[in-house]
Amino acid sequence: MTNIYVPNIEKNVPKYNKWTELVSKMEVGDSVLFPNYSKTRAFKAALNAKGHKHYGQSVSDGFRIWRES
Repeated sequence: MTNIYVPNIEKNVPKYNKWTELVSKMEVGDSVLFPNYSKTRAFKAALNAKGHKHYGQSVSDGFRIWRES
């Protein structure tokens, strides 16, 4: 007989994501600086998932994203 591992189903376990954690702490007008544009993708996705509008701009030391709503 083969022992097959069957995992238990767990409900209501919160997902941890460093970007959604950061977004939840931000207020309108707050911003985050990234070293370059390519590093912003997951952060912008977290803003969108929470229904927040955002604005990004290239600045001298990287790429900055502001929370607008």
